[in-house]
Amino acid sequence: MLNDDGFLKAVAHNSNIEVILTLNYSPCSECAKILKTFYESRKKKITKFIIQFSYLYYIKNEKNQNGLRNLNEAGVTLQAMNPNSWRELEVGIDLDDMERNDRGKITERDKKTAYQLRSVLSLYKKEQVQDTSVDELSSRFNQLIKF
Repeated sequence: MLNDDGFLKAVAHNSNIEVILTLNYSPCSECAKILKTFYESRKKKITKFIIQFSYLYYIKNEKNQNGLRNLNEAGVTLQAMNPNSWRELEVGIDLDDMERNDRGKITERDKKTAYQLRSVLSLYKKEQVQDTSVDELSSRFNQLIKF
């Protein structure tokens, strides 16, 4: 996508652009860095940037977790595939038309991916809140010891 001249020209010459990137796997840490840089340099033109995927890429790797967190912090929406995303976008698959067993497998995988993604992003938010409260306590303490 980022090497496609047509796409880059479209972004350069238009505004209020919505980008929906559909992937099999979430971006790795390096790809997340590149996507974040792309988005941040074009924030005035891109009103919505969504990256949706079926699986989390080596999510136990801390670098990959941080890559997703950095994208999220930059304002990129990260989401697991769901029945609507399968049906509505370029994918064009209506899960209701599938065999019940296949539909169930896809739905369960997407739910698992959504849960794991929420865990990665919420764990980070909890750490931020904890860090902030430590900073606040330190600041209050320093204020109290000043004469």
